[in-house]
Amino acid sequence: MTTNISKAQQGSGGFTNKIDVTNKGVEADNVTVEVLVPAGAKVVTATGTGYKGTRADKKSKGMVAEWQVAKLMPNEKQSYSITFSKEVDREHIKGSIHWATRGGRPSGPKDFAEIGGEEKKQPEAGGRGATQ
Repeated sequence: MTTNISKAQQGSGGFTNKIDVTNKGVEADNVTVEVLVPAGAKVVTATGTGYKGTRADKKSKGMVAEWQVAKLMPNEKQSYSITFSKEVDREHIKGSIHWATRGGRPSGPKDFAEIGGEEKKQPEAGGRGATQ
């Protein structure tokens, strides 16, 4: 998975960043996109398929905006937007993408990519992970 984050555009409700997520690997199921809400900011609105809202995140000890998509085919792109109450430079937008891949791993470990960082592979017990 790869991401592209646009520079914030100011509007009447706040500052909007667009986030494109592209599947550069095999078919991905149960895709979850999480964007950390920066300290001092609030999510005014968000768009894109599968937007679930914001929730507290124990790992980051902050709030995350979350989208869930049932499936992303190879080379498919999903576009999201998030409007914050204050300007957030795209370099400071962080988060993660989690997904499960097909090919005999219906309940195996998920693969992982960082938003605003390098793609990572979580190890799979007793086998090799899917190539992304």
